[in-house]
Amino acid sequence: MPETAPIPALTPAPDSWEYSLYIPHDPRAVTVCRLTLRPILTVHGLAGLLDTAELLASELVTNAVLHTKGPACLRLRFRDGVLQIGAWDADPEPPEPPRRLEDLGDGEGGRGMAI
Repeated sequence: MPETAPIPALTPAPDSWEYSLYIPHDPRAVTVCRLTLRPILTVHGLAGLLDTAELLASELVTNAVLHTKGPACLRLRFRDGVLQIGAWDADPEPPEPPRRLEDLGDGEGGRGMAI
């Protein structure tokens, strides 16, 4: 019977990391970002943040797809124990400042920037 080599121990995960997912201007990009976010957070031991992270990422990417005409990027960064979720889009104009959630009433839209 052949001998097997010992499996080397995995090196510890870095204390900080960053991912960028560049997406086309396509409504399906929201789903792609959400589905990509899930394994990233899971392998980094942050599955407990999935619901909140998916909500925030969905809002950011939806805004980029609805309100711009070009590509966008979802960025995830973990540093000093804090997960940051951000988005970049090709629109040179900054978005409207966030409104207070209480001022939005029962409307379907407008909550993304306030979150």
